[in-house]
Amino acid sequence: FPEQEGDVTIDIVGVETVESILIDEGDLTIFIVNRLPVEIVLRGMTISNKHDGSLIAEKDANNIDEWIVIPPLNVDSISFNVDNKIVTNSLEYQGTIWSGGSDGEEVPIPEEAGTTVLALFRNLVIGSATGELPSQNFNIDGFFEIDDSTKIEEAVIEEGSAVININNYLDLNLS
Repeated sequence: FPEQEGDVTIDIVGVETVESILIDEGDLTIFIVNRLPVEIVLRGMTISNKHDGSLIAEKDANNIDEWIVIPPLNVDSISFNVDNKIVTNSLEYQGTIWSGGSDGEEVPIPEEAGTTVLALFRNLVIGSATGELPSQNFNIDGFFEIDDSTKIEEAVIEEGSAVININNYLDLNLS
């Protein structure tokens, strides 16, 4: 397996209906799956919002102490604190992946050989979120009561309008 080095850019697509979120507290964990028969080294990485380039997390490519070494056929992860970050629904991972190869030795290459980078947000406390609300249809005839079990704390319609038609469509004989 020869020595290799390559710069990698990976799009990380989020939930389409959410444009952005303000994370009050939370972590971003990047999992690196090495399905190669040789060690790989991630020499720096940045994770940023694709639309404006704002930085979410990074490891310095020039600092050898921040490089991540993943043994052959193994998985490793690294977590970043993302408190008080605004995260959009389209992130970008950029970094350099290097391998010294197999030092001239023949090694079997698995059919599923490759490298996978996965992003996972954990322990989120979301301060706010922006996005388009999909069309909602409610049909109610008569009286409707919103009680303490309602999950919406506040709703502000800045543009547009709402037409509320309500009908429970339940076939119940109440006596």
